Amino acid sequence: MIRAEWSRLFARRFTRIMLMVVVAVLTLVALSVAVNSHRIDDAARAKARARAAAELTQYQKEEADCRAARDRGEDISRRYPPNCDYGPVQPQEEWFLPYEFRFRAETPDFLLVAAGILTLFGFLVGASFVGAEWTSGGMTNLLLWRPRRLMVLGAKLSTLLAGVLLTSVLLVAAYVGSFWLIARYRGSFGRLTQGFWESLALTGGRAIGLALAGAAAGFALASLGRHTATALGVGIGYALIVEVGVQIVLSALAARDPGRYVLSSYVSGWLLKRYELPPSNCQSLDCKAYVITWGMSAAVLGGVVLATVLLAFVSMRRRDVT
Repeated sequence: MIRAEWSRLFARRFTRIMLMVVVAVLTLVALSVAVNSHRIDDAARAKARARAAAELTQYQKEEADCRAARDRGEDISRRYPPNCDYGPVQPQEEWFLPYEFRFRAETPDFLLVAAGILTLFGFLVGASFVGAEWTSGGMTNLLLWRPRRLMVLGAKLSTLLAGVLLTSVLLVAAYVGSFWLIARYRGSFGRLTQGFWESLALTGGRAIGLALAGAAAGFALASLGRHTATALGVGIGYALIVEVGVQIVLSALAARDPGRYVLSSYVSGWLLKRYELPPSNCQSLDCKAYVITWGMSAAVLGGVVLATVLLAFVSMRRRDVT
């Protein structure tokens, strides 16, 4: 049965379309970085120094012109700053250097972009994978000749998670590899220590874990509602009612740190390892930021996903054909 479900997962048109969309988006991100990145050489630095010197000369000339006009008694308010005060401006060479992709500094941030894309991919594919079965009647027909309902649902969920896991691992590896090539030919690497690679691997692992959680949540919601639209409706409704509406209400009620009551904060805590909510509605002078760690995020997100999956399995015990 697992083999049949595996073939069906990747044979579905929706899965293939979503996979192509994800590959296209990640490719566009990498290509945009490659096109805009330029390796900084001695010529580029010399050009930047020349532009910085020219800007400094222009700044000094404008300040001298302003002071001369003021000394002549002219109205300088329309052309120059008050009292010819330009401030301690010192043009820096770095201001005029072209953008250069830095592998060590920027790759972890681009992995966060991949995490969001893969999570959405997992949620949509997971919801469609089981929702289409309920809508078309395929699930009901399958249960007629294989009546072990929980085993059937478990096999489908296991196949989905294995497929999303494999796809996510391959896409993340190719994504990081593309940035390595960009750094190799059009950017710079920085100091790539063993600690950096371990941290990058953990970031990629958390991104894949979030994609698996999204897939399980989409699967469970669609199974509960017996329709793909149920999962989509719950997702959109949560985003509008909870992520936006509840925070507005809690802020109006002067509740402390309303951001800790929404899942997006825990998603940030999971991906970033540590996420600080700025103090909100605090009356004392020693307000501290509410800190969400990756452990707290794992507990909250894991608990929500696990509870949703358990509800789907409990609901599966109800017969659809009597």
